Amino acid sequence: MMKCAIVFLAFVVLTASGIDPKSERFRTMCDFFNEADCSSSHFSRVVCATNGETYQNMCYFHRALCEDGLENMSIRHFGKC
Repeated sequence: MMKCAIVFLAFVVLTASGIDPKSERFRTMCDFFNEADCSSSHFSRVVCATNGETYQNMCYFHRALCEDGLENMSIRHFGKC
């Protein structure tokens, strides 16, 4: 469980710092979120992204980030857009 939290926080920091979406590190983090149980209570806060979309939680936000390759997208605030 602690490993999940560490990997998740690392991904948040890396995406916020503008990691290259083509890098191995980014792909590794994307693999983590693609396999994660996004319905878990560890990801419980709704987030509003800079693309104007509301995501059920940070996990779903990061899945969208990875799937769409939107390296410039970030979280605007917690809660619905």
